[in-house]
Amino acid sequence: MEASGTETEGTKMSFPEHLRGDGPCAHCGTLDNIVWFTDSAFWNTVVRGGNPDAMDKILCIPCFVTEVNNRGVDPTGWHLIPEFPVRYVKTKGL
Repeated sequence: MEASGTETEGTKMSFPEHLRGDGPCAHCGTLDNIVWFTDSAFWNTVVRGGNPDAMDKILCIPCFVTEVNNRGVDPTGWHLIPEFPVRYVKTKGL
């Protein structure tokens, strides 16, 4: 199994299937791509080059961070916040 999570020969993966997002990363091809999101204006600036009508693509978090860096933005860190459906919070006691 490859640590990168890329699919080789159609069988290898490192993330459990239920943690995978909507598809492979458009840049590196990893299938280990959780469902995630960022501010729409920030995404449009980084990924769409400021053109909100540009073709959308799926990126994994490391490739998005690389794109941010390539655009000359250098944050000191990233804030990860889980998002839960209300039903999950109620049943898990969170």
